[in-house]
Amino acid sequence: MTGEPIRSWKLWDWYMHEFSIAQQIVEVVLRTAREQQAREVERVVVVIGELALLNGEQVKFWVEEMFSRQPLTRSARLDLETRPGRVHCPGCGFQGDPPMPGPEAHFLSPSLICPRCGQAGMEIREGRECLVKRITITKENGTQ
Repeated sequence: MTGEPIRSWKLWDWYMHEFSIAQQIVEVVLRTAREQQAREVERVVVVIGELALLNGEQVKFWVEEMFSRQPLTRSARLDLETRPGRVHCPGCGFQGDPPMPGPEAHFLSPSLICPRCGQAGMEIREGRECLVKRITITKENGTQ
């Protein structure tokens, strides 16, 4: 064996994905707060679809870590909401829950085979998103 690092690069890349998403969330929050002349950010609500292939706990960890380093967001509360996945089969018209919903879809690629007709290639209609749904701020004059 050669001097192979113990750390799996795939695992490292996986967490870097959550880190980069967290950076984007923080950038959106800070830009919006500055545009609105906020004194501080009180609360942020982020929606993550169950088929977005994001680990919500990792995203929350990184966002809160970055929030703690910015005066505008230092005391902000972060709430995560999960949006359920919805799929559609172009073959038979089935619409409903994905064949593998929930947290296990983060670690295993969901098999998008229609539970009704068995055809592969179902379309994901909902549940891929990651978005900042709400930002609650206090303005310089004390209003929200």
